[in-house]
Parts: sequence; structure tokens; C-alpha cells
Amino acid sequence: MTILSKKLVTLDILIFSKDRPLQLYALLQSMDDRLIGLGKSVYLIVNYSNKNTKVYYEELIKDFEKIIYGVVYETGKPFKEICLEIILSMPGTHLMVLMDDDLIIEKVPIQKILAMVANDRIGSLRLGISTFYNYTVGTKMLQPPLLELGGEGAGMISWLWRDGTFDWGYPWSLDGNIFERQFLVDRWHSLDFINPNTLEGQFALKNPELLQYHGVAFSKQALINLPFNRVQSSFENKSEGYTTQFFLNLWAENYRIDVNWYYKRNYNSPHSEEMLWLTLGNFDHR
Repeated sequence: MTILSKKLVTLDILIFSKDRPLQLYALLQSMDDRLIGLGKSVYLIVNYSNKNTKVYYEELIKDFEKIIYGVVYETGKPFKEICLEIILSMPGTHLMVLMDDDLIIEKVPIQKILAMVANDRIGSLRLGISTFYNYTVGTKMLQPPLLELGGEGAGMISWLWRDGTFDWGYPWSLDGNIFERQFLVDRWHSLDFINPNTLEGQFALKNPELLQYHGVAFSKQALINLPFNRVQSSFENKSEGYTTQFFLNLWAENYRIDVNWYYKRNYNSPHSEEMLWLTLGNFDHR
């Protein structure tokens, strides 16, 4: 008798961060709070503008050693080369990509995330039944036909990306979408990109076939992006206009973002302009 073994399905998480230790701390705290079963599976690619900012990053990494597996600082090596080296070295079968100004807002078991992306589906934490507004354009979105997976009450929905508009028709997002890792390796290798924004732009431009895939999300949106500030000049992304230095000063003064406040909110968009809620504590690592 031949016994067939199932391939173990596991998840790694890649986060891009530039000059945002305060926001990255909040994201990591939310992941530690809300991703049930999260192990040491987080990889960081960090870009910083000065030595003080690097010190801030080193401080926050100490606080999240139990979930951070690897950190690479951008120090001369091309960004594309760093990305490919990291994802090629990952042991996981699947990869979730995040930006440093994202937050996980709902309690989600890692195993349930992996169940989302079976059968070549592209998962997303940024969409849900209540998601009907596109922040970038500033307009309501019509949702595609949604199918409840696993029957009524199972808590997951599916749709065809090609049937969606705006965020519902955008499978290339690097804000909480989940892919097979080799799927990304095969596609990112042929792209020309120098930072996360050009990566996402090229990913979308060169891979229109992703629209033929099924998307899967939880019924309740599990991720929110908080666009407090913009730290790159490649794209004129909308933001609330806070300066990078303002957030760095808050870190130096031992303020942190109060993630608990954002867990209590209801959202209708993957991006939301919100009040900046802070907490003051003893975070001195010296």
C-alpha cells in the first residue's frame, strides 16, 4: 500500500518599511495581538535615512524577536536583489506581503489564512462584506458577486478578480494579499523595480492574468491601511500629510500608536484616514 503525504502548507510574511519605526511597531504589535498561531515567520526589508532612525528600528526589533525571523537593511544592494534573495530563502509555501502602515484589526488564525489560498486562490485581508469605498479615487465601489465559502456562517467569501472594480479588481496589492511563494518568485524575477511602489506597479502592469484568479477574503475586513504620511516620491499617494520627522520625534519621546483604539473601529475601505491615537510608555532601550 502506498501512503501519499500531504505537503505541509505554511505562511511567511514580508514587510517593507522606510523611515517608519512608529508605524512598523504598531503593525508588529497588531500582528502579535491578532494573528493566532503566528510564529517566527516575519521578514523585514528596512530603508532608513539616517543613523538615528536605524537605532529606532533596532530598538523595536528587540521587542518583537519572537515573531521576526530576519531583517535586511537596504545599504547599497539593489532592492530587487534583496527581495528575491529573501523570498527564495523562505521555507513557507505561501507569502503575505505587508506595508509598514498596515494594521491587522481582526483576530485571524494563521491556519484559516492558509485555508483561504488553497486551489490557487489569491487571498486578501484588506477586503470584506463591508468594503465598498475606494480611498485613492474617492468613490464608492460596486462589489462583484460574492460566494460564501464553506456555507453560511463559515466567515469567508470568494469572487473572481476580473468581476471586481477598484480594490475588488486589484489582485496585485502588497497590503495584505496572500500568494503562493513560488508564484511570486516566478513573476517578480522578470520585473524591473527599485522600491515597493514600483514593484507593485510593475507586478500589476506585467501580470494581467491574475484577474482570472479567484479572490478569497474573510467576511469581515481584517486589515486596514492608515495613510498618515508618505515617505516615497515614486507615486503621489494620498495621505494625511504628517511629516516623517513628526513621527520620528514621537518615537524618540517614547510615544507609540495605540493600536487598541483602531481594533474598535468599523471600516468600509482598505485605506482610512483616522485620528492619530497615541500611548506614552517606558520604551527606553538604553
